Amino acid sequence: MVGIDVPFAFLAAGAIGRRGHGATRALAYAGLGVAVPGLVFLQAWPAWDVHYLFEVDTVPAWGPAAFTAAVLVAGLAGHRWGARRPRLLLAVAGLLGGLSALTWHQTLHVGTYADYVAGTAPLLPGAFLATLGGVGVLSGAGLAWCLFRPSR
Repeated sequence: MVGIDVPFAFLAAGAIGRRGHGATRALAYAGLGVAVPGLVFLQAWPAWDVHYLFEVDTVPAWGPAAFTAAVLVAGLAGHRWGARRPRLLLAVAGLLGGLSALTWHQTLHVGTYADYVAGTAPLLPGAFLATLGGVGVLSGAGLAWCLFRPSR
């Protein structure tokens, strides 16, 4: 979800920086570990990905570029500021937790805007779960590699 991915990129890149790794690693994770999976969901379930805040059944042409730019900027900012200011990382983690709490219903029901508004969006459909599982494992493994692989 767009509102979750951007602060998560900030947090992940900040954590990478706190572990003493460089901005290149943080930016690579923001791009490959957050933006790419986010683009998969933005393309497949656009209304879900924007938290059903507005009606969108197709992504505008500028949408993927704007999303990717936001994730990369958040990653750079997280590495630069979050790595030096642990309290800022905690504040962003709190924001992310609050956003997750506020959007739990939208997160669990995946469908079109019309389905969600009508109350008929299915609860975590199989195709969504399969995509989430595959993307989640790859993204999680990438984050672990970025955090724990020694720098040269």
